[in-house]
Amino acid sequence: MLRSLCSEHQQPFGQWPALVPVAELALNTVTSPLRGKSAIEIVPGRCDTHPLSAILLQRGQQWNMEPINVQKVQQYVGKLRLMLDASHKDISAKLNANRERKRQEASKGSIPAFAPGMFVKVAVLEHNRDDH
Repeated sequence: MLRSLCSEHQQPFGQWPALVPVAELALNTVTSPLRGKSAIEIVPGRCDTHPLSAILLQRGQQWNMEPINVQKVQQYVGKLRLMLDASHKDISAKLNANRERKRQEASKGSIPAFAPGMFVKVAVLEHNRDDH
């Protein structure tokens, strides 16, 4: 497990002691199929936590467990949702404008542009002058 964590965090394997808290948190928060609880829930004196109640942040060579502030996360998600909605509306408006422009161009039957050297077939209609 430590070898894969070193690879994931792009650390040389000799730096594995710095990643022990990450491995410890991962192992202690996994629910045991036999007991139905995680090690953190079983050990007396520890508060009930789950993997999303705190985040491990690396500061230099040390890993610190920082609690997650739910209100700040909800505010951030709200701001992110507003930005994504605005971006989606902008992209939709541009796509619709392009579709409408192409539809209008197609309905006009625009005259093709010819360049010198292009071969063009010409149809000739003969009119009898006697018919008029």
